[in-house]
Amino acid sequence: MIDDFSHAGFVRVTDRCVYSAFVGSRCQRCKDVCMVGAIRMGRAVTIDKGKCIHCGLCYAACEGSAIEIKTDNYRMLVQLSEMEEVEVGCIFSDAAVHVFCLSRLTDDLIVSWAVTKRKVIIKKGKCEKCRFGKTLSVFDEHLKRAKSVLFSMGKGLENVLIVESLSDEPHIPKNTVSRRFIFSKKLVTPHKPKRDIMIEAVDDALGKVVEYGAIYRLKVKGGCDMCGACVNSCTQGALIMRKKENSAAIYFNPSLCTACDSCVDVCLNEAISKEVGVTLDLKPKAVKLVELEKRICVLCSREFYSNREEKLCPVCEQGKRRKERLREFFKEFLEHEESGGVHEWISEE
Repeated sequence: MIDDFSHAGFVRVTDRCVYSAFVGSRCQRCKDVCMVGAIRMGRAVTIDKGKCIHCGLCYAACEGSAIEIKTDNYRMLVQLSEMEEVEVGCIFSDAAVHVFCLSRLTDDLIVSWAVTKRKVIIKKGKCEKCRFGKTLSVFDEHLKRAKSVLFSMGKGLENVLIVESLSDEPHIPKNTVSRRFIFSKKLVTPHKPKRDIMIEAVDDALGKVVEYGAIYRLKVKGGCDMCGACVNSCTQGALIMRKKENSAAIYFNPSLCTACDSCVDVCLNEAISKEVGVTLDLKPKAVKLVELEKRICVLCSREFYSNREEKLCPVCEQGKRRKERLREFFKEFLEHEESGGVHEWISEE
């Protein structure tokens, strides 16, 4: 028995959500793709269970795997791996296995199916007449990325066919799971992040350099003071800080990056720059972004990190500049008071 993947089952937001973790985040992909207005963006992302129709499109749109659903990609791959020919389509198609909309099919699914060399038929209905057809940009984006990854592997989508094939009656979603699947030993680790699925699919077969828009390549320039804000804002664990006896370093694993911009936005020193990543970045690796020497502030005795010959920590340095500005203000004030033009000077300021 194959599950009905047109019904997502439970839908919940996890602590991987960058919007909920970082107040300055601009991410709202889940809200943009929700056609029933069930996603609320307040201090955190919440789902209105009264409006949610369990289509699973928010799960597909979320690059950070912050949304969990019962019938997720891992479960779909496990079940459909038993089919000699994968045939999947939207609820208006006559496909053997249904998802709510083609936008539910992400790049990790497409790549995983393509590398097996099994025939894969993706069936769609009349998308231009469907309310959810407006979300097809999500599917188009994932299909483009899948092609990039496969090209990097020296493969293509020769065994993947996308056709329009309408059903006489729309498929009615059912929330069902087979008993055999529930007790399957393959489900030891359910809810596997989509990026993990992609990494397993490509393994070490990546060879050609092709742009992959869901990853950034980061660089750190001179303004970094090792405050750790970028590390704390990354919900994917792509950035980590390692402190040694006399130094500290920040390492970056691009394969975990989801191009959410949080590390760039949170850096007050504007020390982080980015560029679009490539398919080879899907191979897990540690890249040292910056390493700074440990120093002791001569005023407050706090530890801080810098590769310049500085004696003051950033807090004391900021306080010093503030005092200098205040001193300069009073100096100008006294000069204008002596000349009798203090009121005009204040009004000009």
